[in-house]
Amino acid sequence: MNIIFIGTGEACDRTRANTSVLIENRYNSVLLDCGFSAASAYFLHESDHKPLDAVWISHLHGDHYFGLPQLILHLFQQKRKKNLYLLSGCPVEKRIKQAVNLAYPSLLSKLGFELSFQIVEKEKPVIIDEICWRAAENVHSIENFSVLLESEEKKIYYSGDGKSSIHSEKLMKGADLIIHEAFSLENRFQDHGSVAECIELYRRNRCRKMGLVHLCQEAREQQKSAEKMVEKYSSGIFFPEDGHKLFL
Repeated sequence: MNIIFIGTGEACDRTRANTSVLIENRYNSVLLDCGFSAASAYFLHESDHKPLDAVWISHLHGDHYFGLPQLILHLFQQKRKKNLYLLSGCPVEKRIKQAVNLAYPSLLSKLGFELSFQIVEKEKPVIIDEICWRAAENVHSIENFSVLLESEEKKIYYSGDGKSSIHSEKLMKGADLIIHEAFSLENRFQDHGSVAECIELYRRNRCRKMGLVHLCQEAREQQKSAEKMVEKYSSGIFFPEDGHKLFL
């Protein structure tokens, strides 16, 4: 299974695209979140990879879904015919269609492919094209759902934004890779994760790998301090750059 960190930045990151991750197995290609700058960052990698089958939207903040109008326009220009799944733990269809209509008013009426919206309910997995999707709500300022993708005997957990909850920590157990938001170094925010919290999650859940993304600007400027915090776990915890590739 191939994982490409399309973007690893937060909403207003000066040097990185918004956090977005491309996951590919033998059959499928999935994009996790698609914010302001994520679609154009995805285009840089697109030609070397399979056409997208699905996009996961963790929550309805702009840096996680405002890139969808551009992405959908691009797929239309490519004369796509296959339907595109848009999955989330909460209802997103209305807001996504509003965003597309604001950006390109007549686009939805001209699409040659279907947008297939699917809600992944808590404790109710959804299976689409060899991938099992499971969701759990995190602690964030709005509804935010983490997701566990199971495919080819591999498990990948993606937090979206926010602190972990009892439910999301249960979901991540046994994951081969955890991709987690770590907005600050220490636990300073009620609705964002931190490097310190992620270290504890890694210790408790003993996953193989944990990639920390979505660091705020202040935390980025203290990158050496962040790396020192995880030094003991450096074989497992890492800070991916945009474009970082991983094979599981």
